[in-house]
Amino acid sequence: DAALAVQKAQADKAAADKAAADAKAVADAKAAEEAKASAAAAQATQAAQQATAKASEAQATASASANKAADAEAAAIAAGGTLLRTEEKFVVKDQIPGSNLVMAASVDELVKTAKALRAQANADKAAADSAAKAAADAAAVKAKADAEAKAAADAAQAARDAQAKAEAAKAEAAGQTAKAMVAREAAAARRAWLEQAEKGLTEFTN
Repeated sequence: DAALAVQKAQADKAAADKAAADAKAVADAKAAEEAKASAAAAQATQAAQQATAKASEAQATASASANKAADAEAAAIAAGGTLLRTEEKFVVKDQIPGSNLVMAASVDELVKTAKALRAQANADKAAADSAAKAAADAAAVKAKADAEAKAAADAAQAARDAQAKAEAAKAEAAGQTAKAMVAREAAAARRAWLEQAEKGLTEFTN
C-alpha cells in the first residue's frame, strides 16, 4: 500500500508538473497575443485621431471656400454698372485721378470669378466629405481594434489565472502546501484588483 501511495504521488506530481508547463505555455502565447492586439489598438487610435484632425481641417477649408464663393456670387449679382470696393482680385477698367474708388470689373468677369470660386468650393466640399468618411472608417477600425484588444486581454488574464492554479496544484503535489496557499492567495488578490480596476474604468467611461 505504501509503495502504491508513493507511486500515485509521483504520478500526481508528474501530471501536475505537465499541467503547469502547459498552462505556462498557453499563458505565454496569450500574453503575446495581448501585446499584439494592444499595439494594434494603439496604432488604430493614432490613425483615428489623425483622420479626425484631417477631417476637421478639411471642413474648415470647405466652409471658408463656400463663404468666399457666396460673397463673389453676391458681388457678381449686385455689381452691374456700379462702383465696387473689394479685397478680391479684379480687373481695373478705369480710375478717376485723385479718387480712391475703382471702377468694377465687368459683370462677365465677376461672374467668371464667382464660378471659379464656386468650383473650388465644391471641390473642397468633396474633399471634406471624403475626409469625414475616412475619419468614420478609422473610428470603426479603432472600435474593432479596441474590442479585439479587450478580448485578448481577457483571454490572457484567464490564462494567467489558469497558470496560477496549475502552479498551486504543482506545489501541492510536491508537498509544498504553504507555497500553494501563497500562490492561490496571490492569484485571488490579483483577480480582485483587476475586477476593481475594470469596474472603475467602466464607471469612468460611462
